[in-house]
Amino acid sequence: MRTVADSVTLFGVSVPVNIVIDDSYKCIICLSFSHMTYSFTINHWAGRGINQFLYFFYAAKPRDNTVYGTLGDTEVLLTHEQKMNAVQCGCRDILTCLDLIGRQHVRCMIEYSILYIEGSQVPTDYCKLITLITCHCIVENLFITSNQIWPLVEFQI
Repeated sequence: MRTVADSVTLFGVSVPVNIVIDDSYKCIICLSFSHMTYSFTINHWAGRGINQFLYFFYAAKPRDNTVYGTLGDTEVLLTHEQKMNAVQCGCRDILTCLDLIGRQHVRCMIEYSILYIEGSQVPTDYCKLITLITCHCIVENLFITSNQIWPLVEFQI
């Protein structure tokens, strides 16, 4: 198991983040933002899903072999530590994607995420996989940005 205390910039604000990766590569990303605490649970690449994630991860761009190892032509030939490093990088990419979606769709992140999920196919590359996982995290946690202003709406007779 690996626990990482880090910080990321979300919408121009530095946010402390805790990432926990268990030995099956299930991840929990915890962060506090805008007086709310969020816990993103990522099961997509846990267990058997790790191989597909790693193929996408390495195909996306060249990686540092000393940190992430190399991927064989027909099988995954990496140490547990190198897989953990790749998953940790994936978690950071989810947070980067969260920032990108929030900056573009500041008032409708949840709606955008639902539309993305409903319109998505099975991911065929790393970027689509990270975006899909990020959208699931947004919807499952009802993630909203700090500058949301919700005027009071009440039924009246």
